[in-house]
Amino acid sequence: MKKITIAPENSILFISGTRESEIPEITRGSKLWSTNTCVAFGTFPEQDGKTSIILGKIEDVSPGHPPDMETFIETPKRRLAVETVGQDIVLETSVPNLKTRVAIWLSHPHWPEEVRIGLG
Repeated sequence: MKKITIAPENSILFISGTRESEIPEITRGSKLWSTNTCVAFGTFPEQDGKTSIILGKIEDVSPGHPPDMETFIETPKRRLAVETVGQDIVLETSVPNLKTRVAIWLSHPHWPEEVRIGLG
């Protein structure tokens, strides 16, 4: 399990398996967006503080209730990264498959101070 506490630019981070991923359309009213190659998620407002991001196996990071989002993303290089708007990698891990199950839990539906990313 990996963890970082960060106040990312624009209060958003991206999870992808390749630099050539298709970024989802960011719309109002949600904090989670996805395509088959990328998941984007909102964080606590950048100007108000930091967000803890936890990355690990689903069974290790699950808080014990269903995730706010569960999807699969393509991971052709068998790696998965959490990146900023400027494409700075803040967390990275290897994955065993070409398609990876991603489950996300937000501590708050609009301004999460903690985001748990589980991989399966």
